[in-house]
Amino acid sequence: MQERGIDHAIDDNKIVLEINRRLAEKDKNLFSRVSTLITQGRVMLIGYVASERDKEEAARIANGVPGVTRIHNELRIGKDTSFSESANDSLITSKLRGRLIGDGKIDSINYSIKTVRGVVYLMGIAQNEAELSRVLAQARSVSGVRDIVSHVEVKS
Repeated sequence: MQERGIDHAIDDNKIVLEINRRLAEKDKNLFSRVSTLITQGRVMLIGYVASERDKEEAARIANGVPGVTRIHNELRIGKDTSFSESANDSLITSKLRGRLIGDGKIDSINYSIKTVRGVVYLMGIAQNEAELSRVLAQARSVSGVRDIVSHVEVKS
């Protein structure tokens, strides 16, 4: 059972759909270069955009969606990822997801993962500090991981 509950999961999905709709409406290129992770209204923006202006615009758009409680703007300025980078990132994400599922001391369903250019982005809710430490250790152990950006909250 997901820590955030079905109602929060549905609300989060609605928020992501609305962010994506607004990004696409504003600029198709911005839409294609921005990915989102979300947990209980907390939104992380991920990807590479062309300019600081695009980075700020994406955050402004996301922040204007009802239900968004916080923005973690992890967008970077630079060229879009190549096909081979995307394939490698997908492999890293899949390997990490598999490791979290296989670790009986981690409630893997509570974590969202996205990898961009070897940087693993994590969102979710950890049961405790020990679980979060295990998740981070699992992420560090995956070949090709260059860095980890965690916006995981520990359950209070």
